[in-house]
Amino acid sequence: MGTGTRVPLLPLSLLLAAPSLVSAQIRTAPMLRSALPVPGLPMPLVSLAPSLSRPLLPSFLAAPALPAGANAALPKPVVPVVAAPASVPAALPAPEALPASAPEAAKTLSDQVRSGLPPDALFDGSRAERSSVRPEPAAAPKLYSWFRIADPAHAAALAAILEAAEESATGRATLSKLKAKLRSRKRPLVFEFTKQVNSHAYVDWETDVVRLGTSMLKEDPAHAAPVLIHELTHVIQKSRRLPYHAFELELEAFLVTLKSARELGVTYKRGDFMRATQLKFKGDLDEFIDWLHAGHDQKENFRLLSGSRDEFLRKLEERLDAEAKKVATAARTVARRQATYEQMKAASYLPSALENYRNQELEPAREKLRSAQGSYGLVERDLRLLRSVNGYLRYRHFADDVRAMAKRLHDSWN
Repeated sequence: MGTGTRVPLLPLSLLLAAPSLVSAQIRTAPMLRSALPVPGLPMPLVSLAPSLSRPLLPSFLAAPALPAGANAALPKPVVPVVAAPASVPAALPAPEALPASAPEAAKTLSDQVRSGLPPDALFDGSRAERSSVRPEPAAAPKLYSWFRIADPAHAAALAAILEAAEESATGRATLSKLKAKLRSRKRPLVFEFTKQVNSHAYVDWETDVVRLGTSMLKEDPAHAAPVLIHELTHVIQKSRRLPYHAFELELEAFLVTLKSARELGVTYKRGDFMRATQLKFKGDLDEFIDWLHAGHDQKENFRLLSGSRDEFLRKLEERLDAEAKKVATAARTVARRQATYEQMKAASYLPSALENYRNQELEPAREKLRSAQGSYGLVERDLRLLRSVNGYLRYRHFADDVRAMAKRLHDSWN
């Protein structure tokens, strides 16, 4: 039911005698029901249309054929019909059959356009089989097929950082090692950018997710590249079954960071931890190692030069007891809050109250329990590795290699 002014009905004789008048009325009439009449409507369609309340169909759609001579009896329309551009052919060739993957590719392209990314900015990798992650462009380096990015909006930034990393020999060597590891395990590596307070980036040891600080999105890719290489070094270390709480893991990662930064000609700003690391490394090597061990979240981690295997085991056993107490405390908190939540449900609390309690009290308690269980599992894993002869020897060889690497790099530094 339209709400506009009704168009007065005209006698048939007036319709035939003054087609321009009809066209003018049609062009100025308000909307009737669901569709506006087409401006400049040719007279034959006006006289044949049973109702102006229906949308007019385009001329290329099938319509009932008119009787022979019907058009000849009608006057020609006053409003000229606009001809198609001369550049458009009268008949277009039939499109070629698209490959089976075309719909998926089209979907990917449209998704990129909606997200504001150029079509060639996608950098999340892909495999031949169907994946929920959008495939990378064909022009991306083959190595990147083993990478995934959580947010496609950050794909271009990650690509730029990786490209900068490959400008250094150390970066290329690290990426080559990582490529071999990812291929052997047949599982890609996932990256995500998150807000971080105490560090630029870190590797979640349990999930293998590389979390990069959102501050890196605004940095020069050459400055961010050594930090990324640092974290990728940790990914490689994990595949070697080394103790998580060994300080030498962090020492090797910082040596790789320093080396790649020098190759890229990067000098960090004053106040940046990497700037302090560069300056400290110029001094005495042993002092640098002591400084790094004491000041970079490593104070509680053991190192080969500062103790024996028995001492490592004793410290880990003490830490395991402490982590067990944290797990027990967190579990009791979860049990209490779960009981409270169940009582609220039994008392028919409003759904909004139940949701608030679950989100603000119960879920944070569960997350704290999961974190405590994860920490306990890492200490338990280290104990198993160091209690075995092979595990301890593997760690000793690694620590010796890192120490030799530190000496070589320090000798070439000044």
